[in-house]
Order: sequence, then structure tokens, then C-alpha cells
Amino acid sequence: MASAVALLILVLKVGHVGKGAQRWLDIGGQQIQPSELMKLGLILALGAWFHARVGNEWVNPLFLLTPLIAVAVPVGLILKEPNLGPP
Repeated sequence: MASAVALLILVLKVGHVGKGAQRWLDIGGQQIQPSELMKLGLILALGAWFHARVGNEWVNPLFLLTPLIAVAVPVGLILKEPNLGPP
């Protein structure tokens, strides 16, 4: 998941603009969209997080702090990507 976050940051710096949005990276002649990789990585990371929890950890509201941060970071980076297309 950390590598997907790094790719999202890289999009902000050197991302390719296509169809009015800066969301793609040119890597080895291929264009990839790191936000799509982030979706898969986040699902797997959250699944592993919740699977590893045992006992009464679910009762504590602070239990959800780590997953909320894990979701907020990529969402914030994706929202910073400019979308210059029509609304």
C-alpha cells in the first residue's frame, strides 16, 4: 500500500494529463492509473487489518482510527489530482 501512495504522490509531480485530468503515469511505455492500484491495495490492507483483530478490540472507538487514516490519505491525494474536464 505504501508503494501505491508513493505512486499517487508521483502523479501530482510528473503525472500525464489525458482527457483533462492528471491521473496517469508513463512507466516503460505503458500508462498506469495509480488510483486504481490504490483501490485494490486498500481493500486488501483493510481486509488484513480487520481479520487480524481479535477479542473485544471492536468495542473501542479508537480501533477505527488506523483504518480511517489508511482511507483518508489516498482519498486526499486523489482529490488533489486536478480534473480539468467538464463537470
